Amino acid sequence: MHGLSRVRIVNFRSCVDTAIDLADFTPMVGCNNGGKSNILAAVKWLLRPKSLSAADFNEASGPVSVEGLVTGITSEILAGVQEKHRKKIEPHCADGVLRVRRYQASPGMSVSQVRLEIPDDDDGWEKAPTGIPEGLQALFPEPIEIGAMENAAEDAGKFKTSTTIGKLIGDIIEPIREEHGEAIRKELEGLRCKLDADGSDRPAQVLEFDTAANEALSSFFPDVTLRLHIPTPDLSALFKTGTIKVYEQDGVGREITCLGHGAQRAIQMALVRCLADRSSERVASARRVLLVEEPELYMHPHALEQVRLSLKRLSKAGYQVLVATHSPLVIAPEDVPDTLLIRKSDGRGTEARQTLRDAVKSAVADNPSQARVLFSLSNSSQLLFADKVVLAEGKTEHVLIPALFEQALGEGRTLGLARVALISQGGVDNTHKSMEILRAMNVPCKAIVDLDYAFRGALSAGYLDSADPDLVASRGILSSIAAKEGCPLSGAGLPMNGGPLTSRELFAKLGTDAGAAARLKNLHEKLLKKDIWLWTLGSMDEHVGLKTKSESAWASFLDSLLQSHMSAVHDEDGVRALAKWMES
Repeated sequence: MHGLSRVRIVNFRSCVDTAIDLADFTPMVGCNNGGKSNILAAVKWLLRPKSLSAADFNEASGPVSVEGLVTGITSEILAGVQEKHRKKIEPHCADGVLRVRRYQASPGMSVSQVRLEIPDDDDGWEKAPTGIPEGLQALFPEPIEIGAMENAAEDAGKFKTSTTIGKLIGDIIEPIREEHGEAIRKELEGLRCKLDADGSDRPAQVLEFDTAANEALSSFFPDVTLRLHIPTPDLSALFKTGTIKVYEQDGVGREITCLGHGAQRAIQMALVRCLADRSSERVASARRVLLVEEPELYMHPHALEQVRLSLKRLSKAGYQVLVATHSPLVIAPEDVPDTLLIRKSDGRGTEARQTLRDAVKSAVADNPSQARVLFSLSNSSQLLFADKVVLAEGKTEHVLIPALFEQALGEGRTLGLARVALISQGGVDNTHKSMEILRAMNVPCKAIVDLDYAFRGALSAGYLDSADPDLVASRGILSSIAAKEGCPLSGAGLPMNGGPLTSRELFAKLGTDAGAAARLKNLHEKLLKKDIWLWTLGSMDEHVGLKTKSESAWASFLDSLLQSHMSAVHDEDGVRALAKWMES
């Protein structure tokens, strides 16, 4: 189905020159005042223009423009456009693609002066001929905008073509007209006969009003007569007065505005779910854009999950959904790759960082690795909401580091408040690729690795050279330990299966060898320059003092940490240094 696949916003509010790619369902995340709401407003203005004031211009001396790239326009979709408009717009839809631009030259111009433009033959833009604006409206009817909390009551309780309740009522008008139209027409005709100025059965009270009014008027205008006229609405006008009444245990119907904000928002989102359910079987040539701002407001997490599923269903049933959110609960793992990270900076204004999917394509050449790394990083939406990401492979890190971070830096200094996301990288071999991807997304990142990484992954990533003297010396000490313990090594001098000690146990022995301490510290410092923290004692287990890897061991350690604080940690100085490094 057709849809907006790319939008470029120039000089609109905080958007100096902002380009975003859109999917069927596109979440946007970013800090407050980053420009997410401005992007929603710009998309709406592209599809339904209004006169922009000076406050809508980033620089009043220049024009505002919003360019849209529409893709997926098939002959079947164009067949749904009125023929006179289709003839105008069809020549500009080569290969199913249409480029349009909304343009306002200066603040305060009238709506009629706001231009819809199409590309000209010189790589510029020209005013779209009559028929193309109408064709665009046929492809994209009035967008539905679900704003912040102050708009919940209006969206759920007032009929407009752009509100959720208006859309729902619009859906049922035709079926009611088909089934009950004649009966309703007869009832309305009866009212018309009684209340219309030319009605044939006007009540005595109405006739008395006419007589009294004409007697009063006759002395001023003897040739003029008056009749009271109460217009009777047709079926469509009648439905436009539709609203929602809320009934509680007392049985009294109330307006939605009488309820608290939480109840208003819940009703609004319930109507969104209802819209999704009613739309699930519909296939239409028109694509309605749904713009949602902060659906998580006042919502219980379980209810928010229902809202997310409803928005996803709408995106598969003829709607294109763009959501601005601060909640990871709105974003499922499959949506993480296409989520837009919105940031605002001095000079450049609002920007969209490269999406995870595009970053993977640009940073990882081989397709199998692309899929593996993408799957790994997509399983944490936390990376979308953090100022920096720390990658860690082991379960021990993910269980213990949040508590250790707070204990090491002081009460209240949590990972969340530091805006640090601790993310699983799905295997230490992904470290280098994951860091490249996050950097392509302009997300600062670091990684925590076990000691064996210096002998394996750091070499393949180019972080260390195989001839590095500290690495060569450490490998020699490891070889001596393996020989003493009767453990086989590979041709590269690395532990192999089948010996009395596991690879982890061998590296733990290397970490405690007095002769290796200085060499391992040097390797640690070299990798720190690459934003990688190396556990020099082997793994985190040895640094905190764990004897086994088990949930019971983790629980016991966390209990000791609460009771004894950092004195429960074997390498207290090292763990404190880790926490400061993560925060920096």
